[in-house]
Amino acid sequence: MSELRELFNEAFRDRERAELVALTSNEALEVERGEVLRGPRYYRVFSLE
Repeated sequence: MSELRELFNEAFRDRERAELVALTSNEALEVERGEVLRGPRYYRVFSLE
């Protein structure tokens, strides 16, 4: 859970496109650098098992 919080806290907020973009990769969460985590029509769902 702390990895997810860190990922969102360090993400870039693109106000022009209204997107939240990952600035780091995380293998445990299967996120690559530059991936859109949240946008106007998209929200990345995470499996926290």
